[in-house]
Amino acid sequence: MRFFVLLFFCFSLTLFLRAQNNISNAESYFNAQQYDSAILVYDSLIAEFPDTLPLYFNRGLCYQNLRQYNQAIT
Repeated sequence: MRFFVLLFFCFSLTLFLRAQNNISNAESYFNAQQYDSAILVYDSLIAEFPDTLPLYFNRGLCYQNLRQYNQAIT
């Protein structure tokens, strides 16, 4: 049983670290005003974590900066 708990923990930690790395990449793209690249990263994160509202907000900011207002509100 301990093995499965440890395995689950390692798997969860791997997912978390990968997500954190992708979030950092998206933020770097945003700060460099590479909004199209940031949107691609946010899209992949949203597909993986659809209940994480800040991802939608940040993607909306990217669309807003690109003046794609209809995309920003969806």
